[in-house]
Amino acid sequence: MLSGIKTDWHFFIMQRFGITTCNPNCPSTNIVRAATDLFTADHQDYWMLSGTRIHNGEIEKEYNFSIHSLKVNDVLGVQVTGNGNLNYYVNGLNQGAAMTQIPLKKDIYAVFDVYGRTKQVSVKYFGGRNVYRVI
Repeated sequence: MLSGIKTDWHFFIMQRFGITTCNPNCPSTNIVRAATDLFTADHQDYWMLSGTRIHNGEIEKEYNFSIHSLKVNDVLGVQVTGNGNLNYYVNGLNQGAAMTQIPLKKDIYAVFDVYGRTKQVSVKYFGGRNVYRVI
């Protein structure tokens, strides 16, 4: 949930939100400065919503929702379905499949890139096989 924004900053609230199969606690995982650094051929294990576009490595496709339209207290959710679809939810409403063929036999981790007016983001977990605290 987007919990608060700064009013003295005029850029978008949340920049990017997605998933990865790279364990951020693994020493070999390269933690990047910004999510835009993931939009390369070397990062095909990341699926990120940026504006109205979904990125998977160098693959980019249009999506029917803009992350920039979020307001304070909006809830943005992400789900990987049993058939490998990546779905986003806004305030509980499914926005449809953003990508398909997400690998189901790997652990999946949430990734978000906040910038500008965002002061706080709350993370809530609603089920699945494993939960890991990532610091």
